[in-house]
Amino acid sequence: MRAIFIIGAVGIICGTIYGRGFDKDLLGSSALLNKASEEHLVLSELNRQTKTLAQLTSDNVDERVPFGGAGIRSVPKALLFSLVVPGAGEFYCKSYLKAGIMLGFEAAFWVMYFTYDRKGDNKTKEFEAFADEHWKKDLYLAWLSIADTTEVPPVEHLPETKDQQYYEMIGKYNWFLPGWDDFNGDRQDPNPRHLNQSYLDSMGIGSRNREIYLEMRAKANNYYKTAKYFIGASIVNHVVSALDAAFTAKRKNDAIHRGFSDFHIRSRFVVNSYAPEYRIMLEVSFR
Repeated sequence: MRAIFIIGAVGIICGTIYGRGFDKDLLGSSALLNKASEEHLVLSELNRQTKTLAQLTSDNVDERVPFGGAGIRSVPKALLFSLVVPGAGEFYCKSYLKAGIMLGFEAAFWVMYFTYDRKGDNKTKEFEAFADEHWKKDLYLAWLSIADTTEVPPVEHLPETKDQQYYEMIGKYNWFLPGWDDFNGDRQDPNPRHLNQSYLDSMGIGSRNREIYLEMRAKANNYYKTAKYFIGASIVNHVVSALDAAFTAKRKNDAIHRGFSDFHIRSRFVVNSYAPEYRIMLEVSFR
C-alpha cells in the first residue's frame, strides 16, 4: 500500500513537471510564430513600397527623362530647320505633305517678289527714259539765270549725275517745272513765287509730261512696295513653319513615348507700373 502511494506521488510529480515543460514549449512556439508573422508583414510592406517606388520611377522616366530611340525627333532641331528653310523641319519629322506646302508657299512668295521687283525696275527705266526725253536741263538753267533767288532761294540743288535723287527732284519740286518741254508758263518770269502750287492751280499753269512722269514713278514705287509685301509674307512663312515643325515633332514623340517632349506657346499682357504702356508678350518654351 505504501509502495502504491509512493508510485502515485512520483507520477503526479512527473506529470506536473512534464506539463510545465509542455506549456513552456507551447508558449515558445507561439512566440516564434508571432515573430515570423511580424517579419512576414514587414517584408510584404517593403515589397509593396519597393514596387510602388519602381512604378513611380518608371512613370517619371516615361514623362520626364529624355532618351534616344527610333523615330524620336528633336523639337529644337525641327524648329531651327524650318526657321531657316520653311518645310525643312516638317520633312525632318517625316510630315512630307506639310513640308511640300510650306516650301511651295516660300517658292511662290519669292517668285512674286522677283516678279514685282523686276516690274519696278522696268518701270523705273521707262520713267527715266521719259524724263531724259522731256525734261531739258538747259531750259531750267536758262530760267534759273534770270530768276530772283534772293528772297526765295532754291529748295534743292540738282545733282550733277543722273542718280535716283536727280530723277526724284525734277518731278517732285515745282522749282524744276520750267525744265519740262511742254511747260505752259512764262519762262521769262523771274518771280519764283509764281511756281507755288496755289498760284499754278489758279492760273492753270503746269506740264502734262510732268504729270505723266509722276504717274510712272508712282507705279514703279507701287511695284517695289508690293515686292516688299511678299518679303514680309516670306518672313511670316518662316515663323509659321518653324512653330508647326516644333508641334509636329512633339506630336511624333508623344505618339512613341508619352510626355517625351514639351512645347508651349503662351501670350500675356504686360503693364508697366512706371508708364501707361500695354505690351503683348509671346513666350515659347520647349524641351
